[in-house]
Amino acid sequence: MEKDLIINADDFGMSHEFNVAIAELLKNRCISSTSIMANGCAYDEAVSLAQSEQLQDIGVHLTLTRDDFAVDSPLIYHSLTSSASLENGCGLYTKPTELKAKARFGDVVDEIEAQIRRVADSGIDYTHIDNHMYSLMPRMGYNGYRAFFKAYNRVKKGSCGVRIAKHYYQQDGMNYIWSGRKLAPYIKLNMKLLGLVGVDYSFAFPYYAETDNTLASKITLLDTFFRNLKPGVTELHVHPCVYSEDLKNYNPYWENRVLEFEILRMFGEKRLMDEYKIRLISYRELGKTL
Repeated sequence: MEKDLIINADDFGMSHEFNVAIAELLKNRCISSTSIMANGCAYDEAVSLAQSEQLQDIGVHLTLTRDDFAVDSPLIYHSLTSSASLENGCGLYTKPTELKAKARFGDVVDEIEAQIRRVADSGIDYTHIDNHMYSLMPRMGYNGYRAFFKAYNRVKKGSCGVRIAKHYYQQDGMNYIWSGRKLAPYIKLNMKLLGLVGVDYSFAFPYYAETDNTLASKITLLDTFFRNLKPGVTELHVHPCVYSEDLKNYNPYWENRVLEFEILRMFGEKRLMDEYKIRLISYRELGKTL
């Protein structure tokens, strides 16, 4: 089997700093896709960038919780549906456990639908769907997947990717995303019925780590990940942005995110193939081969 890798940059539309970094990385094939926040504070700018730069392979980054920044941060996301059960008075909940405990199921379904529709109505032919902070999938458990499948059934299109991994696999230092064996039959059936395409394995680059945050250590971590990649289709999602004083003031993880941007610029499609024998693909390409 080939080693195929999707590198997806989350948080397109979060802020200007994320938009600039992601547009550059996507144009230069240092990543293969991104996912946009329909209720992000810089959503309109992200859409304009996508159009002016003719960016492809854009997915929907379902955002039902927000980062735990200070309350005076400019990045306070709200629900598109203005649903009271999805917010705490200062915007969306900051903890997935709060969403799971307090959100009404129907409100979650309606919000998912609204976010997908907004992206489509903006002229973006989305290729995949994932979610911010994993607050919906897998942290909400069965009801999270049920809400997603119900909402997607209202808007379903042709083949569409989704951040749902088929198998468990762990690499030291990386965060893996997996639904578990218990829900696997239910998820597999619904994905087949709805024309959704998943990956074999899914990982996140740990941008929020508190230790060992040097450029050299992060390069080593990514190099090790690439060298140990299993055959099949793997998704690695990243969170890059460019530096600004505003970013430093409102995002406690700003340094890690800026370092990710610098590191990703050092790799890219050609190096992945030449050095690691890894083919960089997107969810759009994956859907065409299955």
